[in-house]
Amino acid sequence: MKIIIRIVAIMILGYLLQFVMPWWSIALATMVVTYILNKNYWVSFIVGFFAVLLLWGGFALLRDLANESLLSAQVGDLLQGLPTIALIALTGIIGGLVGGLSGLVGHSARELI
Repeated sequence: MKIIIRIVAIMILGYLLQFVMPWWSIALATMVVTYILNKNYWVSFIVGFFAVLLLWGGFALLRDLANESLLSAQVGDLLQGLPTIALIALTGIIGGLVGGLSGLVGHSARELI
């Protein structure tokens, strides 16, 4: 249950920060939440990874559905015929890696201080 609360906290803070800051604001949100709430390296990575994977993957899916897959089809053609779902998954995984590594940084900062 605590892990779900951490994931939701990262998603909410990341969602709000992305309105006023660049894409890397999700890393700041993940670092802040894992600095405050997590006490384990693996949990910090997993929480950060899944929170950003869900947030960015969800955003990509909603944007894709809103424009009827026009943009993702064109980008997929540029990337040698990559299907739409693969682009959405790739977006989520790249974001998840950013979130996971940011979670590790937040936890490491907590241990240093």
